[in-house]
Parts: sequence; structure tokens; C-alpha cells
Amino acid sequence: MNPSGAALKMPLSLLDHSPFRSFFIPGLILLLFNGVLSLAVLVPVLRNASNAGLWVGFQGCVIFGWITVQVIMIRGLNWLHFLYWAVGLVLMGCGGVMRREARAAVVVEVVSTRH
Repeated sequence: MNPSGAALKMPLSLLDHSPFRSFFIPGLILLLFNGVLSLAVLVPVLRNASNAGLWVGFQGCVIFGWITVQVIMIRGLNWLHFLYWAVGLVLMGCGGVMRREARAAVVVEVVSTRH
């Protein structure tokens, strides 16, 4: 809401080593990739779609990548970075498990239709 970062007490100097001069574009990217994408991933998960695990894993990669780029650009670490890296890794792991279970369900279905 305030691209200067003042509302969150984030100085613009955090962006000194980035291509950005305000928090507007990074905030917009964050909204799209971590906000809107999360809601979009919710749809295949709720529908129990066969590709839901792929989307969950992808969301984990996006979060992990976002935090990695953020740390590189601001040249600093905070305990929250580690927390969100962990969230990204957990989502990637959950996505992998979901994909494996979806493949196993297909195999079971194919085997059961043959009998």
C-alpha cells in the first residue's frame, strides 16, 4: 500500500543492491507469485486433481526462489528467511509425496480394471 516501505519500517536502502527504487514492483511480484499463485494452487488441491502435487511442489520452488533472490538482493539474513526456506522445502516435499501417491493410485486403478 505504501511503496516507500515506511509503513513496515523497511528502509529503501534495503533495495540499494537491487534494480528497484521502491517496494512497488517487488510487492507486486510478491502478490502475484506468492499470493495469487497460492490461491490458484488451492484449486487443484481441493479438486484432488492428479496434477495437484506438481502445483504444490512448484509453489514451494517459487517461495524458495523468492527468498533466495531476496537474500541476494538485500545482502542480509533474518530468521524469517530460514522459516520461509523451510516452508518452501516442505511444500516441495509434500508435492513430491502427492505426485507419488497420484501415480500409485493410477497403477492400482489400471491393475484393478484388468481383473
